[in-house]
Amino acid sequence: MGRYYPVMLDLAGVDCLVVGGGRVAERKVEGLLNVGARVTVIAPRVTPRLSELARAGKVQHERRPFAAGDTASHRLVIAATDDARLNAEVAGEARRRGLLVNVVDCAPESNFIVPATVRRGDLVIAVSTGGASPAQARRIRERLEEEFGPEWGPYLGLLEELRPQVIAVWPPGAAREAVLQRLAASRVRELLARQDEAAVRAEVARCLGEEGKRLEPFVATAVSRALATLATGRVSPEAARAAQAGQAVAPTIRVKVGTRESRLALWQTEWVVNQLAGAHPDREFVYVHIKTKGDKILDSPLATIGDRGLFVKEIEEALLAGEVDLAVHSMKDVPTEVRAGLTIAAITRRADPRDCLLSRRHASFAALPAGAKVGTSSLRRVAQLKAVRPDLEFVPIRGNLDTRLHKLETLGLDALVLAAAGLERLGLTDLVVERLSPELCLPAVGQGALGVETRAEDKETMALVKALADPATTACVLAERAFLAALEGGCQVPIGALAVLEGGELRLCGAVASLDGSKLVRGERRGPREEAEAVGRALGEDLLSRGGREILTAIRVEGKSKA
Repeated sequence: MGRYYPVMLDLAGVDCLVVGGGRVAERKVEGLLNVGARVTVIAPRVTPRLSELARAGKVQHERRPFAAGDTASHRLVIAATDDARLNAEVAGEARRRGLLVNVVDCAPESNFIVPATVRRGDLVIAVSTGGASPAQARRIRERLEEEFGPEWGPYLGLLEELRPQVIAVWPPGAAREAVLQRLAASRVRELLARQDEAAVRAEVARCLGEEGKRLEPFVATAVSRALATLATGRVSPEAARAAQAGQAVAPTIRVKVGTRESRLALWQTEWVVNQLAGAHPDREFVYVHIKTKGDKILDSPLATIGDRGLFVKEIEEALLAGEVDLAVHSMKDVPTEVRAGLTIAAITRRADPRDCLLSRRHASFAALPAGAKVGTSSLRRVAQLKAVRPDLEFVPIRGNLDTRLHKLETLGLDALVLAAAGLERLGLTDLVVERLSPELCLPAVGQGALGVETRAEDKETMALVKALADPATTACVLAERAFLAALEGGCQVPIGALAVLEGGELRLCGAVASLDGSKLVRGERRGPREEAEAVGRALGEDLLSRGGREILTAIRVEGKSKA
């Protein structure tokens, strides 16, 4: 074991090869799939379980013997046959290519090992005997599972949420370190395990001290979320206790959930999973983290990347490949034309759809001085706000919410414009000075609403998530998306829209603007909620006829000239 250096690998979307089709290979494949790897199995014969995974499209099975060159397109290789000579051949080729390789039951041939693991949320404990006794590793893992109960995941999630708040309140130094140390050494985990919300909040407040009182609303939300995760999460306390007592536990059905890795995306996914887990305790929800093009390209404004579905494309590909069963998206990121074979099975109740102005120096948008620097990555926001205040300077910013909030200081900005929904979900509303009215700045289509996407033929998963759908939000978002489709818009075009229900009637407001805000066409349409999409199309056609077509044509011509 002395030659191994322990690391944690991110294998989401990584091409991995398993040579062999027996029970050991099956266990290795299941482990790789659990962390989102793309798995190819090479073996003339495989177990019924591996055959089932291949039929479902979750693994690629090549029904043949291993051949020279098979490791070429992979990053990680596991040799899991019962033929020591073949395993050595696989390992030798993989090592010559500089790949990670593991040979089952043969540590000397391996340059990495696969440990037994205990998982509690973001806490992962790995146990290995270096191949000396896998059975002993499993026994140690079982003891650790008893010691580290199901409350550890929500506990660490709560500490993770509290940490950036502490950093924001306390400047670097001994005071900040002392607060973080008090939290880590506190009784929070023990009190979470008792599901005593009042006691948890009181303990956190004690750790934060007098200076932390302004974080009370955030703490209340974060503690409630941690308790909800524990009560209805992927491993329930009841199931854990039953298993430890040797009682029969109902079999679970595994559901793989595709999600981006940002804190906001994870919060949104966690919220959806909590709703589903509470209603379906027979399901075990497993996260598969997927990086999208929009996550990878952070040094360019979204409008210049020139691709629709920047934050959903790779996740949709994983859905179509059977690597995940459902995905949670912000509806504003979902193209109006959903990919063939997929469907938006539920649109959840909408949070505040408006945009917010955040500032440490100014009390409102109107109070910004001439020449003030305003940070936003959205052409839609820039165009609408320039139409009212052409005297402002708009600075493009990218990154997650924490990064953008940090740039308020590092870039010397006077203000930021961000979506209210994301700020509320992460408890980051301290700097909000104004929620911009739709009359000033219409939000993005679908802003504030979450969509749950599944495969169109997967009726079981569609039925699972159907209860999350909010009829009122669904009607409003469908109207907005039909409006956007009529204009053939995307993130490269400044288009805003907001639908609301007033009694049984749907009212839709929409706008399209030139990039510099000098031309802006707004309109409104009303109609029965049952005809939401027709209302959206009608408003789109109206705006096109009143100057919108010329604005869009000019934007597209300008875009081509810059390409």
